[in-house]
Order: sequence, then C-alpha cells, then structure tokens
Amino acid sequence: GPAASGPGREATTLNLALACSPENDLFRLLTSSGCTCARFDTARQAIDYAKPGSAVLILADGYPDSLTKMDAALYDVAQHRKLRLYVEYPDHIPGIEVGAARTAIWERAVVASDAFGDRLPKLRILSISGCRYLSTSVADPMLVIARVAGFDTAVYGIPATASPILFKLPERDVLIATTKLSGFVTGRYAPTKEWGLLWQSIIAMLDSSADISLKWTPRVRPAYS
Repeated sequence: GPAASGPGREATTLNLALACSPENDLFRLLTSSGCTCARFDTARQAIDYAKPGSAVLILADGYPDSLTKMDAALYDVAQHRKLRLYVEYPDHIPGIEVGAARTAIWERAVVASDAFGDRLPKLRILSISGCRYLSTSVADPMLVIARVAGFDTAVYGIPATASPILFKLPERDVLIATTKLSGFVTGRYAPTKEWGLLWQSIIAMLDSSADISLKWTPRVRPAYS
C-alpha cells in the first residue's frame, strides 16, 4: 500500500505480475520498497491478467518439497500473448530435459556470464543456503551452481561439472531458475548486497523501464544447540 513507500516517495508501478504467496520474500520486498505490482495465487491467473508485452514471475512457493507446476500450454499462452516469463523450480521446461532435484553440499552459486554488468561480474560467488536445484544442461547460463575455490570470486574459473541455476530459453522470452532465487531474505542467502543487485538485474530484464533499489536487513537468528 502507499504507506509502505514511506513519506515523500512516489510508488513505482512495475510492469510485472507475480504468481506467489503474499509471504514470498521478493513480493514483500518489492512492496516494502515502494513498488506496486499485481500478485496472483496461480500462474494461470497471472498469465491471463498480464497485459501483452509485460512480464510474469512464477515463484516457487512449494520449494524445496514440490516443483512449480508448469505445463507446455502455459508457456505457449505466455508466448502467444507476448509475455516475458521468469519461472522458478518448474516441473516442465520447453525443449529441455529436467533431471532429478539435487541438494547442494559444498557447491555455491557463481555468476557465469556478463549479463549482470560490472557490479556483479562473471565469477562472482553467491551463497544459496540449503540449495535444492534441478539438474539440466544448457548453453550460456547466467548463474551456475558448482564447487569452486575462492572467497568472493571463483579463482580457478567454473568447472565443467557446474549445473545451470539461471538461464534464458532459446527462441523464447523466458528466464528459468532451477532453484528458488526468490527466497533470498528468509533463506539468508549471502552476500546481501549482491542478492539485491541480482534481483534488480532480473527485474530490469523483465521490465526494462524498472529502475529500483532493493535493500533489506538480513535476518540473522541466534543458533542454539
């Protein structure tokens, strides 16, 4: 609502519809940052509502236990209506074989392309705690998950065994995340600044007029034995 944008700040209306629960981190952060965007409970509702040329984000509410239900028809309707899509942890990806879900143990997320510009350069390391991801193989992923050496940069590069975490589908205006990237606040993904930059970049890819700044206080809880 208007109160969330704070005194003296104009609310920014984003050309986006989100399919997610009202508790989703990304939706809550966008709203508290003074952005207005439509939210729906199902992917079908969001796709039916969205204006041609706008974007729909279908977020992984069931993660890590259940995949996001996405049949071929939903992707086709979105393409027919000229919608840009961002889909997390889907049970179906057009033209790509989806393998079993795996749980990362030592692996970390690594920026694998120049898609995010100088502020989030190639080989920058991000952490996704308890990451569960779908195994696939694609050319030119933007983010991968891999076991790499280094503190904030993968000093020896990206190994051939890396799995894609974020990529664009060939021939379609669709971004696929093979894990839940939108759980970055409650999941305590790190570092906070880089996750803000990553989401600002993803939103700009979906809505080229969006110029937003995402900042939040990381949730740190005491650990008791």
